[in-house]
Amino acid sequence: MAIYYNKVAIRLLIVLSYKNETGERKNMKKRILLVLIIVLLVFLLSACQTESEEMAEQYKAKVFSITDEISESGRESKNIELEIMEGPYEGQIFTSQTAATMDHYKNFELYHVNDRVLVNFYEDSETGEISVNIMNQVRAPQMTILFALFLAVIVAIAGKKGLKTIVALVLTIACVGFILIPMISKGKNPILAALLCGVIISSITLSIVGGVNRKTLSAVLGTLSGLVCAAILTMIVSNIMHISGETLEDVEMIVVANIDFDLDIQGIITAGIFIGCLGAVMDVGMSLASSMVEVKRASPKMPKSLLFKAGMRVGRDIMGTMANTLILAYTGGALMQLVAWKIYGYSFTDMMNVQYIAIEVVRAICGSFGMLLSIPITCLIAANIINIDLKVLLADIEK
Repeated sequence: MAIYYNKVAIRLLIVLSYKNETGERKNMKKRILLVLIIVLLVFLLSACQTESEEMAEQYKAKVFSITDEISESGRESKNIELEIMEGPYEGQIFTSQTAATMDHYKNFELYHVNDRVLVNFYEDSETGEISVNIMNQVRAPQMTILFALFLAVIVAIAGKKGLKTIVALVLTIACVGFILIPMISKGKNPILAALLCGVIISSITLSIVGGVNRKTLSAVLGTLSGLVCAAILTMIVSNIMHISGETLEDVEMIVVANIDFDLDIQGIITAGIFIGCLGAVMDVGMSLASSMVEVKRASPKMPKSLLFKAGMRVGRDIMGTMANTLILAYTGGALMQLVAWKIYGYSFTDMMNVQYIAIEVVRAICGSFGMLLSIPITCLIAANIINIDLKVLLADIEK
């Protein structure tokens, strides 16, 4: 399938590169954007297909029927009949048994008839009997439709800017999926990996959206400065609070994994905070740089000091909502855990002492610190860069 996607991409690239009889290219900018989108999407599809082929032990199946069963000990379970849709047992019916632990909740059923699921097979070493185990629901088609709808709405609302946004979004996904995660999983320094991805994502995204100019340069430098501040503060606070992540489920999975090197767990936590606040800090950086450029255009003779103050006034207005954005985002991620602990009688102080909550608090506050510190830094950088007279600068260089 990966080869098929690549062939399709090549054909599309040939069509998009076609010259008319006069030799003039039609809508060159649109074609370049389309080519970038196609190449990046094909790259992602090929990678996903390769990953799927490596996990060949999982096969699609359809839920044929579901029946309740109560054992002699009174334990409730569900017998799920599955029709295998692919693989060596295609067309055969197997039965899988799952515990009915959530049935007392209203409107909660894990599986329904006609659901598509992923299963794997295992053979009993003594009897040779083949059994089936349900791994996950098949959700990729629905997620693809949702993502396509999201992209369509972006283009419908933003037009050409929407196409640029899609290119930036695909590049961000590619950077995280094919640079950040592989580097960290191979034992590379997670903070340096996150910093590299931050440079790539912020530089390309802001350049695509705002163009290659002094405004974008100011936004990129301000963004990276704020992120570095957030990373440094996170490392300091993590050492003071002894946050290591050893009690987290994901960390336990890494610890028992069969790898011949040690992963920097604390560094991964710091890298997560770094990447988690990248979008908000980029938003702040570009908003400030854009507003300062417009102020400078309206008052070309405005000195750096007044331009800096104008940027800070805008930054103070941004500050309140953006701080809430990060804190509410991290709170939303931990909401289920907070509700569970409240039900079991945990006090607010008890929750703050739990490492999982401490990590979320550090993420929210240190990420917000990075965003807040990026405001004066971006204003200072933009005030100096925007006020540079290129003619004078070139004249000095020639001398």
